[in-house]
Amino acid sequence: MQIIIMETKFNFKSAICTSREQSKKLLALGLKKETADCVWIEMSKDDWRVDANGWKAYHSIIEEGIAPAWSLHRLMCLLPKHIQVYDDVWKFKRNLHLSIDEDFNIRYEENIDEPCFDKTFWAYDIYQNIIDCIEWLIKGGYFNKEYLV
Repeated sequence: MQIIIMETKFNFKSAICTSREQSKKLLALGLKKETADCVWIEMSKDDWRVDANGWKAYHSIIEEGIAPAWSLHRLMCLLPKHIQVYDDVWKFKRNLHLSIDEDFNIRYEENIDEPCFDKTFWAYDIYQNIIDCIEWLIKGGYFNKEYLV
């Protein structure tokens, strides 16, 4: 059996999970590593071998070289669908609802005209948007405490 890598004119810059740096940030924010659904594994070229069929496979993993990572879907699942924020001016709670638009901006929206408490997270990377959102949710006390250390 032979694996053929096809050339393509497309140049996608997608990622299957958080980068190592993004993973470190999530851990620093207090996310439990058990919420991750992927891992980064550090291995040297000596950790890899080629078997009779030409497949590369690792034969040893060093525990210290494993770091948790989160897929996009897992991060989305961690976000609460609705939160309540307290309005200091009008002295009542406002309901905000999660939305993700076609540009991958993450929003908690009140769905009313001004004044409103909408919060938007936008960058050029949806992973960064979600990480920024999670940071805001944690600092505001809106993030599920079961997911935190």
